[in-house]
Amino acid sequence: MNVSHLLISEKLEKYRDKITDEDVQQLSSDEKKLKIAQGKSSQIGLIDEIKLAYSLIKDYCSGAYKDVSWKMIASLTAAVAYLISPLDAIPDIIPGIGLLDDAAMIALVFWMFSKELECYRTWKNSPKRQLSDNFVDTFCNPPNSK
Repeated sequence: MNVSHLLISEKLEKYRDKITDEDVQQLSSDEKKLKIAQGKSSQIGLIDEIKLAYSLIKDYCSGAYKDVSWKMIASLTAAVAYLISPLDAIPDIIPGIGLLDDAAMIALVFWMFSKELECYRTWKNSPKRQLSDNFVDTFCNPPNSK
């Protein structure tokens, strides 16, 4: 693990540990913050990741999707909040490098939770998702994988 990865990991942990259920609920319903996050993420090529993160947070808050750890929900919320915040390690107004720390934070969360995110993406894109309460167990944890 290199120094920059370690610094971003520590920053993520610091932010994640402060996230409350109220923070997650607030972020899931704030369209203004979604637009800010989408605007910044499009500048760093992570728009699809931010859309997926917001979708997952909304589905989690509505109760539609609960097969996810709190650590992941808090990490996604922290990463999106960090992206939105003007106060971060490298100020966003610095051309060319201002969003590097934001991109690293999002990339780290997507790397850490890649399996859970892929399971959610599969569930989200499945036309049968409302038919099975055990969708995640069936498709993400088949009997032979344990």
